[in-house]
Amino acid sequence: MKDEQSATPQQQPPTGPVRPVTQPDAADLGGDPVCWAPRVCPDCGLFVPVEPPTVCPRCGGLVGVD
Repeated sequence: MKDEQSATPQQQPPTGPVRPVTQPDAADLGGDPVCWAPRVCPDCGLFVPVEPPTVCPRCGGLVGVD
């Protein structure tokens, strides 16, 4: 019969200082717009960098047309 301690490793608590969770400053916010979905071709999934409505260069599908 196996020893239970060797069968299941014990987790060790994290070491080092604990830092509080903070919110990012306004200068840290940025990145991509909230939604790029209108620029994704519904037929093939290609991201089209041209402002919709347009035609997908890969498959010819209409992009950004509801």
